[in-house]
Amino acid sequence: MSSLYVLRHADATWNTSSGGDHGRPLSDGGRRAASRVGSFLTQLGEPPDRALVSSAQRTRETWALASRSGSWGCAVEALDSLYETSTERAIEVLRRHGGRSRRLLIVGHQPTMSDLVAQLIQGGRIQIATAALLRLDFALDDWRQLEAGQASLIWMVVPGLLDAPRGGTGASP
Repeated sequence: MSSLYVLRHADATWNTSSGGDHGRPLSDGGRRAASRVGSFLTQLGEPPDRALVSSAQRTRETWALASRSGSWGCAVEALDSLYETSTERAIEVLRRHGGRSRRLLIVGHQPTMSDLVAQLIQGGRIQIATAALLRLDFALDDWRQLEAGQASLIWMVVPGLLDAPRGGTGASP
């Protein structure tokens, strides 16, 4: 069994003075959200063992804050091929770079992340909010075996749910 964690980058500013769209940094709220998601995944006992991250500033910052907050020590690759990419290209990247990871994390952008999940679970439409994290499970031993329609969506969490009080409807472990 292998799990793919799909993380859309956290909220970014629209300040493009730092290099256009590719260089947009996270907002203050985005930084907090990325940290909460990283802690959440570790609290579940499911830290990734490998991460594939778009080379854009906002995805790299999302990764850095989530991994620091969650104390993840896994291998990470920042890839230009995950910035402004198609769903088909994202699947190719997973096949090529996922290896034999049991818990693989991808950090990317819209609309690709929503389209990727919809294709992997082969069902419906899904809209992934900023800093939302999803877990998909697969019955495969090597990511080179990845095909559309193989995944089961196990859960999805948005940072706002992680702030819900204990005993409420939040998804906190």
